[in-house]
Amino acid sequence: MGAGGQTWGWASWIFLFIGVNVTFFPMHFLGAMGMPRRTWQYPLDAGLDFWNWVATLGAFCIAIGFLITFINAIKTALGSGEAVGDDPWDAATLEWAIPSPPPHYNFKKLPTVHSDRPFWDEKHEGGPAVSQSVIAVDAPEHVEMPPPSYWPLVVAFFQTLLFLGFMLGSGGGSYDGGAVMTQILFQAVMAVLMLVGILGWVKEDATPV
Repeated sequence: MGAGGQTWGWASWIFLFIGVNVTFFPMHFLGAMGMPRRTWQYPLDAGLDFWNWVATLGAFCIAIGFLITFINAIKTALGSGEAVGDDPWDAATLEWAIPSPPPHYNFKKLPTVHSDRPFWDEKHEGGPAVSQSVIAVDAPEHVEMPPPSYWPLVVAFFQTLLFLGFMLGSGGGSYDGGAVMTQILFQAVMAVLMLVGILGWVKEDATPV
């Protein structure tokens, strides 16, 4: 993250930290003064105006903090600022041991982990290598990944209908043989269609990336 992005990040954090505390801490006082929760109306002579006004200011601070975060995210997405490396935070864990942005397969070769901070151990403690630039040198050129597929949507759709079918046999609170038979037939059809989707999903060829 460049200096400009870090400045935006600090600004967002300051507004959010102040805003959250200024918004919610006065609610302790309001509750002790008898104001019910989750209401926006209260008598004008109840003495609750001041702390509600303070909480409202805090809410505006939260909104400003989120707005700064959103603007910073847009700036980053548009390529503003200097590019950073794969490990800008000198991190300790495995998610920073892969390229950034990460490839679809994450790890070309799975590392062997010996502690709860394996990347830090490799960099600073002489521990075993876990970074992909070291251990994946002799890995295959392409990693097979599942291709983009509509089959998961097909499976999810018919599985949803399968479970919704349980409501068909309710019979209005009493036993209804016709309703039960309708439920069984409907669910049998949905189960078959769901299995067709699962088979289509399983039989898809992997795509080298």
